[in-house]
Amino acid sequence: MSEDNSAATGVNADEIRYWNSLATATWVTLQDRIDTLFSSLTDVAVGQAAPLPGERALDIGCGCGATVLKLADSVGPEGRVLGVDVSEPMVSRARARLEENEHRNAAVTLGDASSYPFESGSFDLAFSRFG
Repeated sequence: MSEDNSAATGVNADEIRYWNSLATATWVTLQDRIDTLFSSLTDVAVGQAAPLPGERALDIGCGCGATVLKLADSVGPEGRVLGVDVSEPMVSRARARLEENEHRNAAVTLGDASSYPFESGSFDLAFSRFG
């Protein structure tokens, strides 16, 4: 995926354009409130996914990074989490949060999980709260 999502094409082009429009600014600006609002849901969803220490997890539609952080805590320092999202503003916020929280076992990338060139067998767990 190009860093310039204005030229998004393909089956998810409308979604990619939307999540890179001004509508995303609210999600980024209110990220703390949104995390609080969805904290119970996030806890239940991650609990049901049951990530184990040392696992490699993929977070599809990771948004501003709340679930990446939660998964990274669950898999521990020997595990690895990769968050992927089509929204450049949200990915930027998620990356900043990883740095702020010094999570060395997680990364976030801009991309469409439905067409991203993941290496076969790269993950033990695929997770998505809303993606």
